[in-house]
Amino acid sequence: MSKKKFIKPISADKYLGTGKVSGLVACNFYHFLNEKHAALVMFYDPEDPTCSRLKPHMIRQAKLDKDPEHGYAAVNCLEEPELCQREGMVNLPAFKLYTRGKEVNKFGDSFDYKMMEKMIQRCPLIAPIHKTRKSVDPECVRPPAKDWRPK
Repeated sequence: MSKKKFIKPISADKYLGTGKVSGLVACNFYHFLNEKHAALVMFYDPEDPTCSRLKPHMIRQAKLDKDPEHGYAAVNCLEEPELCQREGMVNLPAFKLYTRGKEVNKFGDSFDYKMMEKMIQRCPLIAPIHKTRKSVDPECVRPPAKDWRPK
C-alpha cells in the first residue's frame, strides 16, 4: 500500500484578499501551476510600497479573466524565502508567467493589469503545450492531528 503524498490545500492569498488569487507555498507551488495552461504569479513583500501599488492590478486582472485554464497566484517572500530564492527572485515585486509549470516570462514592477492581460492571452503563442516532465514540489509537512481527548 503506497502512502499518498500530503498536499497543503490551496487557499486565497491573504495579502491580495480575493479568492481569484491563490496563495502558494513551496509544497503546493507546482501542484497549482502544473494544472494551468497560463498562470501568473506575483512574488511580493507585504511591507513594500511598490507591491502595494501593484496589488490592485493583480486583483483586477484576476477578476476580469474568466478562462478556467488561466490561474492567478501570489507568493509572500517573507514567509516563503526558499521558494522565492528557488524561483530567482531578487527584486520585489516580480511577476512570472508559467505554462503547465514551466516559466515562460518574467516581469518587474512596471507591470499593470493591461500588460498582464496581454501576456496571459499571448501565453499559447509564447509556449505551446508540449509533453514534458512536470515539476514536483517538496513534501508538505502534515499538520499535527487534533487531539480528540478532553483536556
